[in-house]
Amino acid sequence: MSEAHLDEILKPLIKTAWHLKLSKSKSAQAASCVSKFGGLPYAEKSEIWPCCPSCQNELVFIAQIKHPGENSLHTFFYCFECFPWGSTEDEETGQWLVRSYQNVSMANYVEIKPVNPPDYEIQPCRCSEQRVKVLPDRDDLEFLSPQAQALFGKDH
Repeated sequence: MSEAHLDEILKPLIKTAWHLKLSKSKSAQAASCVSKFGGLPYAEKSEIWPCCPSCQNELVFIAQIKHPGENSLHTFFYCFECFPWGSTEDEETGQWLVRSYQNVSMANYVEIKPVNPPDYEIQPCRCSEQRVKVLPDRDDLEFLSPQAQALFGKDH
C-alpha cells in the first residue's frame, strides 16, 4: 500500500483529544477549580458529601475534570464498598455520582468534607492538559470504512 493511499484512509479518522498528564502534588489536596485527582472536591452552596444508598458509607472523591477551553467542571465520587460497574440492573442508583458545574469560580465554592476518613484515599495529583491527535480504537472499528477496518485487522 502506498503512503498516499494510507494517508487517504487515515487522515479522515484523526481526531483531536485531550491527554491528561498526572503528577503527585500536595497542593492538589486543597480545593480548586482545576482538573485533579484526590484532595477536596469543588462544591457549591447546599451540597453535602454524597453517601452510598446501598451500604450507607460516604462515597470517595476520585477526581474532578475541568473541560479545557470552557468553564465547566465535573466531579466524580465512587463507592469502593459496593464496587458498582454502572451497567448492571441490580445496582442501586447513587453508588457512584458525577456532579457537573457551569461557570465555576472559587467565589461559588463551599467546602464539603466526609464525616469519616475513607478507607480508600486517592493520591492527590494535579493534571496538565495537552492536545493530541488520535486514531480510533478497536471498539470504534464498526464505524470505519472497510478499507480502514482492514488496516486494523477487522474485516466485515
